[in-house]
Amino acid sequence: MYELHDKCAVFGIYGPEHAAFLAYDSLHMQNHRGDRSSGMVTTDGTVLYEHKGMGLVPEVYKRADLERLLGYIAIGHNRYATCGAATSINIQPFLIPAKSGLCLAVASNGDIPTYREKRQRVVDAGYDVQSQNDGELIGWYIAWGYDQTHDMVEAMRWAMCELQDGAYSCVVCTVDALYAMRDPRGLRPMCLGKFGDAYVIASETVAFDILQAKYIRDVEPGTIIRIDASGERAFPSLTMPHRHCEFELQYFARPDSLVYGMSVSGIREEQGHMLARNYPIDADVVIGVPDSGLHGALGYSEASGIPFKFGFIRHHNARREFIQDGQASRDMQSKYKHNPDRRVVSGKRVVVVDDSIVRGTASRKLVRMLRNAGAREVHFRVTTPPIIGPCFFGIDTPTLEELIAFRMSIEEIRIFIEADTLLYLTLDEMHACIPNPKRDWCSACMTRQYPMPLPADKQYAMLPACS
Repeated sequence: MYELHDKCAVFGIYGPEHAAFLAYDSLHMQNHRGDRSSGMVTTDGTVLYEHKGMGLVPEVYKRADLERLLGYIAIGHNRYATCGAATSINIQPFLIPAKSGLCLAVASNGDIPTYREKRQRVVDAGYDVQSQNDGELIGWYIAWGYDQTHDMVEAMRWAMCELQDGAYSCVVCTVDALYAMRDPRGLRPMCLGKFGDAYVIASETVAFDILQAKYIRDVEPGTIIRIDASGERAFPSLTMPHRHCEFELQYFARPDSLVYGMSVSGIREEQGHMLARNYPIDADVVIGVPDSGLHGALGYSEASGIPFKFGFIRHHNARREFIQDGQASRDMQSKYKHNPDRRVVSGKRVVVVDDSIVRGTASRKLVRMLRNAGAREVHFRVTTPPIIGPCFFGIDTPTLEELIAFRMSIEEIRIFIEADTLLYLTLDEMHACIPNPKRDWCSACMTRQYPMPLPADKQYAMLPACS
């Protein structure tokens, strides 16, 4: 059985006369979180309207599609899948009919590590699960809870307790209300905003900026939010130790977003400062790997005094290679995505700053590009510790074999990527760059200390790494 875990963007809006057009804009701003498909469900108070398609947001929705999506409530989703087929049956949001007659729509960002066990339970209870998708599974658990309680908040509380070993941020709508639900550890981000009388919910605040909406606060872990004609109300439902995903800050989020209430670009620049202070090198120019390495490179330049230049030019129609299916696809995307500027690097000692090295193949291609463009030396600096563990909670690092730092020492990685030197921030150094270093983080991909016990089929992640 395939398990389709969605690492994506969610969005919800309540209030405006034709919510679909605003939802489109905000989904467009979150296309970096998933480019395989997009979907939207709206309601005018009586009917749920749906539109889905494969591709980027501008490819999925035409004006006529948005005009047919009537109503003042909308939820939307951008998806990329890390395994299995990227087909229409798996596009979110899902429409879920409860046995008691209620129909709800749900869109989710995250994973349920115990998916197989939880899916079998809901199937045994008589619910018609169509896909192998975490988002649909969450929807059926809410429907199951509603059939028992006939109250949406209580239904979502029950589902949260049943799925407390999961990582998810969900938006849900019925014909008369918008809901949000965030897992009790807070592994996946979710924030609440407002403009005029309208409320908005999104994975990142960049989705608010296009609407000129004001960020109010994060949706607290273990909390359900209901927005209806009486306004917005939060229902704290399940308390557990918080474990916010650090890789959201390092790679996944846009630098102009607030994530967990903090500036992504500010943290990345401070990491560059830390690299320059702790790991100096004589060089002529500092360049960043677009896009998530640029602010680290800028910080490195500020702290070292070495000039910052745009040494790689990014082809912005290329999709993020980290979220492509299969190594061959990632290799092709890497060729399309970056091209070195010979004027900047030829004859120079170059410091390259990137956010991470996951598989190592993309980094080696970048080093080779720089040498072919005439770089005299290439010194690689990374704003995170080595990635040594697969993630089961919402980021695409599914197997140990793909992780170069699991198989190789730092010196062996340096030789593999063909850099003159290679240095990473340590975990303590990375945490020191965060405004609230006492915050509880999930750093499992860098430590393999997981925030919850792993099911039997995932315990291979505990095998000893290369030292």
